Amino acid sequence: MLRLGAEDPYQVGPFRLLGRLGSGGMGQVFLGVGLHRELVAVKLIHRTFASDPGFRARFRHEVTAGMRVRGGGTAPVVAADPDAPIPWLATEYVPGPSLDRAVRETGPLPQRTLHVLAAGLAAALTGIHAVGLLHRDVKPPNVLLAGDGPRLIDMGISRAVDATQLSATGAVVGTPAFMSPEQAEGLETGPASDVFSLGAVLAYAALGRGPFGDANPLVMLRRIVDDPADLHGLAGPLRGPVEACLAKRPADRPTAAELTALLGPVPTPPWSWLPASVAALFPPPPDVPALVAASHARQPPVPARRAVGRRALLVGGAGVLGLAALGGTVALARTVLPPPRPPAVPDVRSLPVAPTPTSPAPASAAASWTAEGPPTTSALRTDGHTVYAGGKGTVVALDATTGRKRWEYTAPPGGVGFDPSQVRFAIADGTVYLATNGAAIALDAATGRERWRLVSDLTEGYRSLAGIDVMAGPGVAYFAHGPTLFSMDPATGDTRWTHVVDGNFAASPEIDGDHVLISNGNGVDALLAATGELVWRRQPDGGNATELGVAHGIAFLTVNVGGVVALDTPTGAVRWQAPVGSGDLAGAEADRPVVVDDAVIVRGRDEQLHAFEISDGTPRWSLPDRTNGGGTAKVAPFAFRDSTGGLVYTGDDRGRIYAFAVASGTRQWAYAPAAGFNPVQVITAADRVAFVAGFDGRISAIRPE
Repeated sequence: MLRLGAEDPYQVGPFRLLGRLGSGGMGQVFLGVGLHRELVAVKLIHRTFASDPGFRARFRHEVTAGMRVRGGGTAPVVAADPDAPIPWLATEYVPGPSLDRAVRETGPLPQRTLHVLAAGLAAALTGIHAVGLLHRDVKPPNVLLAGDGPRLIDMGISRAVDATQLSATGAVVGTPAFMSPEQAEGLETGPASDVFSLGAVLAYAALGRGPFGDANPLVMLRRIVDDPADLHGLAGPLRGPVEACLAKRPADRPTAAELTALLGPVPTPPWSWLPASVAALFPPPPDVPALVAASHARQPPVPARRAVGRRALLVGGAGVLGLAALGGTVALARTVLPPPRPPAVPDVRSLPVAPTPTSPAPASAAASWTAEGPPTTSALRTDGHTVYAGGKGTVVALDATTGRKRWEYTAPPGGVGFDPSQVRFAIADGTVYLATNGAAIALDAATGRERWRLVSDLTEGYRSLAGIDVMAGPGVAYFAHGPTLFSMDPATGDTRWTHVVDGNFAASPEIDGDHVLISNGNGVDALLAATGELVWRRQPDGGNATELGVAHGIAFLTVNVGGVVALDTPTGAVRWQAPVGSGDLAGAEADRPVVVDDAVIVRGRDEQLHAFEISDGTPRWSLPDRTNGGGTAKVAPFAFRDSTGGLVYTGDDRGRIYAFAVASGTRQWAYAPAAGFNPVQVITAADRVAFVAGFDGRISAIRPE
């Protein structure tokens, strides 16, 4: 990885850039870090393509379509903005070399590695073709060798760019050595074209060369159309499936699903699927704290920041669009794009709903550990390694795997307002930002050591209703106390600027790229993160506005009587409003709306969770169904995308926990205490594990069985 240059942007959407991973024909790739310290690979599209309206339309279409793909072997996109002056997309960062680099530097792959490679890529194409999509550019640079299997990447962006180049030059675009005969002749292509390209990729991986030799592009295209594939040296069980894939007539090739059957079961002994020579190509893990510290010292070049836009869509849908790895790194992807947002009246379009995943019947769950936390826990967070629980002015850090206590911190007494010892906190840059007892406190996340503490000087008139809240991201920290939002220097606790809301109190701060948004009790104030300057203020109809959630370039606001309101974050324009519940139990609870995939979820006064389409507010489902003994939602929901898909969790006052699939509302698992009950106070989650705090202060890790 290379250091950022003076001309490189400081931030893209919500991601702080840490280094340059490389560049290619479509753009530049950077290592970035998200609001919750997740590593991403950010690709900025070349200005040549950015200036073409046709490219933007195709880019949006391909990425939006890609979110319908489910299954293994593909790569998920976490954010993208095709409407930015310079379009970009961000993907999860995963270490590992591309197939072409692995073969070029270590030679042909061994048989058992080839078997896993073939099965993984066939499964990827099966998922792509199942929803009516084509990849169109299956080739070794678009195959990434991750530690847990291959990934097929770079579908939508490559097609959008290819079409732009075709219209500009009239030339054949692609990699000739891995094209199908119908591609080479400029004919209409279908799924069988991807299968032919896959056969050529597998031959390359097995032989160290392509099946049609090495020649100039015109000769190569003629060979693909007229000559038989040269598979001399390819023996063993892979020979037959590869020959079938390389049939000249599309009708003679197997489908991707049929190819999976031809390959047979993949052996699963306890060995790494990659040989040691390929594993040695994996880059060392990035030193994130050092990179973040270096980025803090770097002044953001203002023109570059403006150039990349501020309307990122952060969604966890599974997809097929990815970024080719450059410099020995892999960018894996999750797809979905925001609907267009013209400056005046937003053009709201429905995003495709992710298909209902096939899953087994709802499972039960069990507690893998239970540990003592602070009394009456009011806040719970996890980064997957540590669980942080806060209550009564105390924070306890527990090992996420064992429940063992790592450290405990208790804030000095003090504060004003109702229950001032309640705890809110955020985690970023290796720091736990704590809001309790009328103070803003920064703790070292590893040790619990206090770095700084700032006591708020709240005026007497707000003592009866003052709350306190906190939000943090890379290089930024915000505290709300009384009517004031404080922007803090994360390193020192110094106040950078303050903003007093036009309402009773400031609450629920949220970060959206270059903006910070704050609920003012009646609506929302949007401010420039750098200066605190008010950009817009919006007060929706319907009653008191409470909690705020931001994602996809949209601010979702719960309103006590009116339900949920979606506001465009750049302009404050109302995108849609939707009621929550009905009759005497209409209205939303004062919880933060949660967003995962393409749905926003709020808890209603009817003790149900209500999921809405983020694009237009169309209701998706309301759960649990109390009429069928489904329980109730007494706890603020928490949503998370884990290895099984987007899940939302809630619980009730009898200690029961529920996990629902966001896409369909299907209950994935349920947990009930073995004896007695302990009302659930708060829930958080990491991959396949929910962490819950009960009224008695005990923290439990709940795993599906």
